[in-house]
Formats: sequence, C-alpha cells, structure tokens
Amino acid sequence: MMGYVFMRFGADFRPENVDRLREKVGECLQRAAIQGSTAFLLLNLMDELICNILEHGSATWVELEVHPREKDVTIILRDDGKAFDVGSSIHAEHASPDMLDPDGRHMGLYMVGHIADTWAYKRLPNDVNELDLVVDLTKKDEGVRP
Repeated sequence: MMGYVFMRFGADFRPENVDRLREKVGECLQRAAIQGSTAFLLLNLMDELICNILEHGSATWVELEVHPREKDVTIILRDDGKAFDVGSSIHAEHASPDMLDPDGRHMGLYMVGHIADTWAYKRLPNDVNELDLVVDLTKKDEGVRP
C-alpha cells in the first residue's frame, strides 16, 4: 500500500457535482490501494462528509488525506467552514429527527460513529476544522459491522 494520498477539493464540488466528487474520491482510494467493499464503504463515508462540509459548513475548500496501513486507514478531512459540534451526532445509537433534514439526509457524522473505530475533531488555528478517522480494514474486509 502507498504511504499517503492527498487531494484538495474546491468550492466547485457542490452537491450537484456528486458524481464528479465520487470519481475523485475513488481515485484517491485507488492510489491508496484500497479496493472492494472496503473502498465502497469508505467512498460513501468520505463523499457524504465532503458534501456536508461544502453544503452545510459554508467551506470554500476541503482537504482529504488518506494514510493506508496494513490493518487500518487514517482519513483526515480539513476545511475552512464553520465550527461544529460533532459529538452528539457521532455518538448517537440511532438517528434522531433533529439529526436529519426533512429529506432524511445529512447523516455523515452518524455514519462516522458506525464505521470509524476512532475519531477526533478539533478546530485548528486560522478557523480550520480537522476530523481524523481511523477505520480498521480487517473488520471491514470480513464484513463485520462496527
């Protein structure tokens, strides 16, 4: 596996460009040699988070880092959007009505809590958000739900 992949998405990745976003994130996973059902799971997680950052966080850019290792992968998302409280959404056992918009969308952080083995959010200097996730690839490959 490669040691590290980095991509930066600009504000042109709007919700109406999700197919293009998925393609770029898929390229990132390919470069990191992550394939199959694990890649599909991570692709859905990352594009949901990136879309939410750009759509709801008013960010003008999002950086994505993928650090694959033999048994896990670290995913780091940084953006210049609004600060937010991720704790209640990530730790929720079941989706509650206040986590969803009227269309039942925006469950990216809820997904994080069920896919990532560990996560950390921090607000960096210069008003930058950073979300670090670690996903155990061995559990995902075996089909075990987190």
